[in-house]
Amino acid sequence: MSSFAKGTVRIDVRKDTASNWASANPILKAGEFGYETDTGILKIGDGSSGWDQLPGIAWEGGSMNIQNFRSDGDITFKVNDGGVATEVMRLDGDVSALKMASGKQIQYGAAEEYISGDGSDLTIASGGHLDLTVTGHIDMNTSAVGFTQEEPTFDATDTIITFSTKGNKQKLTLTDNCADIHFKFPALSGNFICVLLQDGTGGRTVGNWKTKDSEGNAGNNGGDTAGAVRWLGGVTPANTETANRADIASFYWDADNEIAYGTYSKGF
Repeated sequence: MSSFAKGTVRIDVRKDTASNWASANPILKAGEFGYETDTGILKIGDGSSGWDQLPGIAWEGGSMNIQNFRSDGDITFKVNDGGVATEVMRLDGDVSALKMASGKQIQYGAAEEYISGDGSDLTIASGGHLDLTVTGHIDMNTSAVGFTQEEPTFDATDTIITFSTKGNKQKLTLTDNCADIHFKFPALSGNFICVLLQDGTGGRTVGNWKTKDSEGNAGNNGGDTAGAVRWLGGVTPANTETANRADIASFYWDADNEIAYGTYSKGF
């Protein structure tokens, strides 16, 4: 077995200016290093590619740059996933774009905040709020925009419709008389709808309609009666009691003043 004496070994690689490398365009041996003295680019030969076709790594002003000099060449990032080299993302030289591998995530902070796609669907997930800040408008083109309909749990004493975290469109089936229904709104203004469906028995009534802000406190109602809904015409509606019939309660929530402006459509 060979042994090496202790000491200092200095490895000197081939080096020249970028223009001289470009002019000569040599083919470096496999594993042979070449360095551009004026750009900081370091390349490793593969035994067949000219200098202008080799990828390179450069250090500029404390930053590291990775470049692929092949025409339309990619830079691929892989990880060892259970012993298998698995692509996570690539810089596509043909279209000058960063592409994530199908099903992989770009994570932000905690793991529950990410962007992921599979070539068909794009998922944006957040463990908290999602804020879109634009200076113009948002054009959905011909796409449909919808919500997952939440069906809250009925409570004869106090049923809470949680618009704040469960979505703008909800459907409540009345299976008994309900003393209070609370509509809990988010910290942002918006439009909200709740379908109230009588069960097969019917005759179910609602005693009081109330509001809560995003913190769970009674809605300020602009300084008027706290927790009250401002119904159209100032008249509190009586819900339909016919079996299997539905009513629709629609609200505009003014989050600044915590006012719920409501209209009530009956007998669907």
